Amino acid sequence: MEYDKIEIVEFDLNTVCNSYCPPCHRHVVQDGELYHNPYVKLNTHLELSVIEKILSSQLLVEYCGIDLVGLVGEPVAHPKIMEIIDMIYKYRPNAAINLHTNGGLKTEKFYYALGQKFNKWSFIKFALDGLEDTLGIYRIGVSYTKAVANMRAFIAGGGRGKWKMVIFPWNEHQVEEANRRAIEYGCDSFTTVANSNSNSMDPYMAAAQKKIHKKVVANTGDDIDLKALNGRKIEDQCFSENKVYVNAHGFVIPCCMVNGALTYETMRNPTLQFIKEDRDPDWNSLYINSFDDIMNDTWWKKLKDSFTDTPCDICVYACAK
Repeated sequence: MEYDKIEIVEFDLNTVCNSYCPPCHRHVVQDGELYHNPYVKLNTHLELSVIEKILSSQLLVEYCGIDLVGLVGEPVAHPKIMEIIDMIYKYRPNAAINLHTNGGLKTEKFYYALGQKFNKWSFIKFALDGLEDTLGIYRIGVSYTKAVANMRAFIAGGGRGKWKMVIFPWNEHQVEEANRRAIEYGCDSFTTVANSNSNSMDPYMAAAQKKIHKKVVANTGDDIDLKALNGRKIEDQCFSENKVYVNAHGFVIPCCMVNGALTYETMRNPTLQFIKEDRDPDWNSLYINSFDDIMNDTWWKKLKDSFTDTPCDICVYACAK
């Protein structure tokens, strides 16, 4: 067994979101317009029974990190998000929950109640990429006023709110003011993240300005550039951090990057082949198997061995140094 303990679990709770961030994995560009990605099954919610399988496992340490992330969805959009929080603390009262949100859903009453539930190690990371006139440029469909009101309600309820701001050309002049407001509102921290993919996201931003379709395209030409990465050493973030990822369909995989690879035209089949091989395609499904059985599978040794032999493309892309 390659893991003798699990310290961090990332849950992608759903594939539902109130925002239309153009470069999200849920979207692809075709003919200069934005469409839904055919490789992202929309309107899926992770069932509580699947989450419980992990929380009740002896592999999960007492002081664990539980990250409720949003690779293709908004965690707060899960219809049973309050029950999920309660379940986490039922099994792991000392868990450090890290919930990611754009803050644009639900009400101040909801967030105040959430603040009352969270323990001292847990927090919500609010993705506020700008102020009143700039937040909606990237977080399309999210109201700055509503998001800030919800964040302040969470803090008023006793929760630790963190303001995270991705820097773009249209909001970089607002960093100082955003930091000032974060302090005024009682945020636990204010952090900025550089947008390292400004050139690659330009077609998405332009397409979103033209038209955002609700329909799904037949296929996509999206790709990941793997040039000049061959031969580099893999410095993983799964085994080294005792961390695993559970996607919105209940499959246990090493990280969100592997899940992201499944949404790209040219990366999907090689990644699936690497994970599934010639075995039962549901070997890593929590809807079929127990968490312990999945983590005991010999595939994890294959993954670790591949880092020094023939790593899959997405491991090279994400963790090659």
